[in-house]
Amino acid sequence: MIDIIGMDLYDAIKLLEKNNLKYKIIETRSVYNYTGYQYKVVNVKNINNNEITVIIAKF
Repeated sequence: MIDIIGMDLYDAIKLLEKNNLKYKIIETRSVYNYTGYQYKVVNVKNINNNEITVIIAKF
C-alpha cells in the first residue's frame, strides 16, 4: 500500500491517480481549531478491495 498519510491532499491525489487507484475523499474536522488553508491526509482505509477511502482535515 502507498503511504500517503501526512501528505498534502493534491499531492496524494496525483500519486493515487498515477497508480490507477480508485479513491473516495472524506473531510473531517481537525482536533484543534486551525484557521489553516491546507488539506492533509489524516487516515487511509481500504474498505473495498477496489476503492481506498482517504480521510482529510484542514490544517
